[in-house]
Formats: sequence, C-alpha cells, structure tokens
Amino acid sequence: DVGTDYTFFWSDRPKAERRDAGVAFAIRNDIVGRLPCLLQGINDRLMSLRLPLRGYKFATILSAYAPAMTRSDALKDKFYEDLHALLFTGLAN
Repeated sequence: DVGTDYTFFWSDRPKAERRDAGVAFAIRNDIVGRLPCLLQGINDRLMSLRLPLRGYKFATILSAYAPAMTRSDALKDKFYEDLHALLFTGLAN
C-alpha cells in the first residue's frame, strides 16, 4: 500500500477470516527501491525485515504482536513457538 512518502507492508489474515491481529512496517519510498529483499510475513502476528548494512552484514528487524494474556494458552504457545523458530532458525539465514 502506497502512502504519501511511505509504503506500508503488512501481514494479516485473509479477508474471509476473522482479523484480530496484524503487524506492519512503514518504509520511506526512497528506501524501498534500494532494498534487495523486502519483508517476510510469517503470519498475522510476526514479520521480519532484513536491511543490508555495509560489508555483507545485515540488520534484521522484527514486528511482533503477542496475544493478550486473556487469550487461550494454545494461541499464546503457538505465537511463542513461531517467534522462537524465527529467532533461532529464520534469522540465521
């Protein structure tokens, strides 16, 4: 989605499903065109953005929206399993 000076990237559920979560990044348009790889939407609660630095190094930024404490244990467990997998396997690439 393109705004005035920023492009918005988000990860959520399909329109046919209930949407009670979603994560996003807003990136300045002049930066978007210089990114070799953009974003990875893991699910409606997790996204990662890999930014190139100097000398073959990268910075990875996460956008995360954890379930509230009142949500089911199964939903919270799934979120933290996905976050753990992203931190310890997905970021290693």
